[in-house]
Amino acid sequence: MKDSNQKKSEIGVKSVLDYLRKQGKNPIDFSTNREHKGEHKGYDILVGKQKIEVKCSARHKGIPDCFVSEFDKNKNLIADFMYIVRLNKLKPYAIQILSKKEFNKYSALHKKKIIIKIASALKTDLEKNKVGRTIKI
Repeated sequence: MKDSNQKKSEIGVKSVLDYLRKQGKNPIDFSTNREHKGEHKGYDILVGKQKIEVKCSARHKGIPDCFVSEFDKNKNLIADFMYIVRLNKLKPYAIQILSKKEFNKYSALHKKKIIIKIASALKTDLEKNKVGRTIKI
């Protein structure tokens, strides 16, 4: 039986895959492909040479905490983009997109635990549309 985080994660990845395909792109899903997971560590989707990490949240703001494996030793994002899928009653309604450059401006502020605790300043700036972009779906 799937837990709620696993279910949300699957919804998030599927939403991003659907969005990318509608854009005429051919994404490759590595989120569940354990056979190649080691060589594709730190991201869920590959589109051409762009690596995308997907996070999914039932909250309308904030960024879900991340796994240490999604970052390098300096707390910089491995992926080129982070897509945050927003849900309402498990239905996706928006995708927020942060570039690696935008995300990594806040790297020194992230707190490393077993997971990476995302800086409050990045969450606030994303909510205020100062960084990233939001796509209504």
